[in-house]
Amino acid sequence: MTEVKFQLYIVRHGETMENRKGFLQGHKNTQLTDVGRKQAESVGSYLDTTAFHEAYSSDLTRAFETCQLILEKSKSESKDLQIEKNTALRERHFGDWEGMHRSVFAEMAGRRSFEHFIPPGGESLEDVGERAINWFDGLCNSVFDLNKKETDPPTRNVLLVSHGGWICAFLRKLVSERNCGLPDDIPLKKSSLGICPNAGLSIMGVTISHTKRVKTKVHTLHKTTYTAEDILEKINAEAAE
Repeated sequence: MTEVKFQLYIVRHGETMENRKGFLQGHKNTQLTDVGRKQAESVGSYLDTTAFHEAYSSDLTRAFETCQLILEKSKSESKDLQIEKNTALRERHFGDWEGMHRSVFAEMAGRRSFEHFIPPGGESLEDVGERAINWFDGLCNSVFDLNKKETDPPTRNVLLVSHGGWICAFLRKLVSERNCGLPDDIPLKKSSLGICPNAGLSIMGVTISHTKRVKTKVHTLHKTTYTAEDILEKINAEAAE
């Protein structure tokens, strides 16, 4: 074996009412709106010919349902793929401030860095990055072990559904500490990453050498596979049936 490769498809969950109204969700178990479900289905339609070998999701309902809706659109055996839930993929924990409006959070945090500030009983974005990178290292070890006996192992496709803060923290960690590459039109710095929109899709290539050295390159960043007009049209069409 020379090296192991896989493509990691990273998706943020679809819209929730809390997203729409601007409230912090964190570990609160909120639900997708009708718009959020249509967003997830749109990602599924976009990826319907991609055969996934593994699927992972945060255990929170908004992420897990998004993952289910994506796989249900698959035209391959991925439709029946078992989704592995993991608490390590949860959103940033806002502690006592969960459920707070974002504007109030910003006011109470003041000039303190959003990335490093820790709400009472919660996590900093840096904490989330550590949690995310530890999960990713475990995934790399798992994929490597599955393929290490192969002479020319095939590229695996892995689906991951998580949350906006988690995805932001994860990619920032990879760029700042692991030399992760970004698309050519995006400056190579963590401040360029921004927050992924609801049901946004990022695709990252991962290569693991025989010595377990990991290289990563993001090829697609925060792509939306829908427009607001598309979603509204689908909802109105269903309501008229």
